[in-house]
Amino acid sequence: MPVGEQPAYLRVAEDLRRQIREGVLAPHTRLPSQADIRAAYGVSDTVALEARRVLMAEGLVEGRSGSGTYVRERPEPRRVHRSAHRPAGECSPFRQEQADERVRGVWEARSERGTAGPAVARRLAVEAGDAVMCTRYLYRVADGPMMLSTSWEPLRLTGRTPVVLPEEGPLA
Repeated sequence: MPVGEQPAYLRVAEDLRRQIREGVLAPHTRLPSQADIRAAYGVSDTVALEARRVLMAEGLVEGRSGSGTYVRERPEPRRVHRSAHRPAGECSPFRQEQADERVRGVWEARSERGTAGPAVARRLAVEAGDAVMCTRYLYRVADGPMMLSTSWEPLRLTGRTPVVLPEEGPLA
């Protein structure tokens, strides 16, 4: 594979994702079978399977045992109402939304150590390649995902503090 070229399964997933986004593959439509994907894109069974797994992981399709893989209904985006100004000590936008007794939600977080790419390095004012902690948050309400958030911390600043794993410890 030439340098900079995407793996085949990601190229196939991107094309299927585009078809879903454009409505060519509408909600409740059966995704092409593994054999059809293999023939249409000239790829192996493994590539076809991995492309479908990517779409499942993204929540765009769902597998139905014995029936196939189907395009999921796309939920209507919900508008989160929040103040444009948050005085020190007040809660986050997610917690503001949760203050409504009719809405109950939870959040999940996953942190991974990595290195800063050029864009992240610019935003953090560090060198590309510096060690960072990347934490991805998924905020959910009863009817599904509500908000995604990603934070990056330079480990030279947070590496030996409770902030290094924000989802654990005294600052969770």
